[in-house]
Amino acid sequence: MKNALLFSLVSVICLYSLNSKAAEYDVCLSSARNDYDIAACNVDEATRLLRTANSKLATLAANPYFKNWDNPKQSTSQNFKDFLDKWVLFRDQYCSLIGYTYSQGQGSISRISETKCSVDMTKRLVSDIDQVVSSYNENGY
Repeated sequence: MKNALLFSLVSVICLYSLNSKAAEYDVCLSSARNDYDIAACNVDEATRLLRTANSKLATLAANPYFKNWDNPKQSTSQNFKDFLDKWVLFRDQYCSLIGYTYSQGQGSISRISETKCSVDMTKRLVSDIDQVVSSYNENGY
């Protein structure tokens, strides 16, 4: 019960932080003067969201409940750091492909598409990690 309360508190704090930083992203986009500024806003937002995901995974890794899953002696697929590293590689390659489809990687539309993909996928990762936390809390741990 104590762990569930702690996870809930961390989730609320992260959600508040996410919402206030999302407003900064909107301001960045609205003040962008050109496509390169928009792409830079997207890179900054994806980086911020990735830090949020990393923080949430660190919270899970610090929970004794997950010690057997986050065990470096087990297969590398069962390790939070390795999980995030491989996910970032997948995201970057996938988003590169998305960007390429717009104009064979040429021009600013490709860069905007690639960076927006990174934002969208990283938002989804944060949401997926929140689902893991919810599942943990729902099971009464």
